[in-house]
Amino acid sequence: RSNHRVCMEAMKVLSDAQLRRLNEHKYSAQGVSLLEPLFQPFWRWLVTTVPLWLAPNLITFVGLVVNVATSLLVVLSDLNNEGKASGWMYVACALGIFVYQSLDAIDGKQARRTHSNNQLGELFDHGCDAISIFLLVMVNLSATGMVDMPYTSLLFVLVLLSLSYLYHWQAYVHGTLHFHIVDVTEAQLFSMLIFICTGLFGSEMWRLQIPVGEGVMLKNILALGTLSFTAWNIVRALQIILDGKKSIAGSSIYTPLLPLLTFAAPVVCYAASSPQILHSHALIFHSAFSMPITKLTIKIMIAVMTKTPLAAFDSIMLGPGLALLNLYLGTPLPELYLLTGIAVFNVTSVLVLCVVVCVQVCQHLNIHCFTIPYPPPS
Repeated sequence: RSNHRVCMEAMKVLSDAQLRRLNEHKYSAQGVSLLEPLFQPFWRWLVTTVPLWLAPNLITFVGLVVNVATSLLVVLSDLNNEGKASGWMYVACALGIFVYQSLDAIDGKQARRTHSNNQLGELFDHGCDAISIFLLVMVNLSATGMVDMPYTSLLFVLVLLSLSYLYHWQAYVHGTLHFHIVDVTEAQLFSMLIFICTGLFGSEMWRLQIPVGEGVMLKNILALGTLSFTAWNIVRALQIILDGKKSIAGSSIYTPLLPLLTFAAPVVCYAASSPQILHSHALIFHSAFSMPITKLTIKIMIAVMTKTPLAAFDSIMLGPGLALLNLYLGTPLPELYLLTGIAVFNVTSVLVLCVVVCVQVCQHLNIHCFTIPYPPPS
């Protein structure tokens, strides 16, 4: 027990001052997406089927586990986005997203039912969302067979993962999350439709030629539409950010720009210098170069909830920098092995951050992550 305490002290992410400011945080959000009101009656009914002893965070975690398990079925069966995973895996992944979406939608309702609302719930929920978004993007690339469009895939990953970061950047400036008319709910439902179509008809369906001009592949139209909606949301998010004078931490509204550029620059530089790795080992490339934005998104969430200036650097940025240096020196270290090691480090770094922060917040609030008092207080 003593060694465990020493280990946790050494790994502490949140300072005592941050934990004190966390007590003052209140969740604030604005905006409702187009389809969310249609699902609210189902979600309100669904939460009534959940026993009162079930902790909200456990509901979120079960949804995440289902989502991760079904997503890994696909991405580990199709490392290069060739669309060659079995059809039932894509259908299972669609089901996994539906389960995650439904459970993610009712965890807050369960917290209110059981009078167990707290800051950990918001942090846990959004942290799970950040992990889920990365997997959602990876499965979309596989389902549509983007192996022959590596740079479009890269752009797809960059803008979608950056959008999640921008949403929390808005909160970093204004203290409020802003949702748009086409948002996460719509993206999840659209992804489910894509996965079911791929499961039933195969990824070849996205290669169908649409008679526009000299012919355009269906997946090109799909990519263009997705990128257009994402670009529109990015512009809206930037408008909200630039409307602020300073962050809720008292720092410049531009502080989160440096981590974002530090994430994006190595991705673009490496892909331009060594395109074959993006084409032949897509999952490893994105795990090495794109996953850092997942951790940076979680870090900006923490900065929002603790009203703390966002750090300009994180250890997860070392991997992409090392890979670029290795490439510049003529790859003295085998490229694939190095990127695999960086990918493993990135996954570990994200998981350790999540666990340590949860433990710290639980200890500070004197609560348990996956259990709540039962019966709930009246």
